[in-house]
Amino acid sequence: MLFVVATLAMATPARAQLLKFGLRAGVNTSSLKYEGHGEDDVFTGFYFGPMLDVNIPLVGLGADVSVLYAKRGGDDFEQTGMEIPVNAKYSLNFGNLIGVFVNAGPDFFFSFSDLKDGWDKETVQLGVNLGGGVKVIKHIIASVNYQIPISKAFKGSNGDGKWQNTWQVGVAYVF
Repeated sequence: MLFVVATLAMATPARAQLLKFGLRAGVNTSSLKYEGHGEDDVFTGFYFGPMLDVNIPLVGLGADVSVLYAKRGGDDFEQTGMEIPVNAKYSLNFGNLIGVFVNAGPDFFFSFSDLKDGWDKETVQLGVNLGGGVKVIKHIIASVNYQIPISKAFKGSNGDGKWQNTWQVGVAYVF
């Protein structure tokens, strides 16, 4: 009986390290490319929302999933919506104070907003994330992410448009 109690007591801290909830926020910079327009337009937006940080302690593998309210674009091409990045990650920890990680995975964007006349939004947009960052004191995460679009963002009578070169810089706090 004592063995079972000791095993459960030791398992609780390991489980606590496995799954952490947090809040994430940051800015994004995207360029917009659409048919019939020679140059890319560059816009700055933002994102924020809850996140789930999953880590397998001794292996370094894990996942990072967020449900974010996001704004992309501006002027006639502003889109707001829900962004759901689902990233696999690999971490290296250097003691309890600092760790570094790289991540990659799909990104789903569900658009809420309508665009200017003559353009129809794509309700669901798909992309791929590549990124990395640092984790400090096991609670603060600073990250940089690059999104590669796979699907179109909108379509119109003059052609289609797609977000290009989307960079995200953000911070998160995990509890």
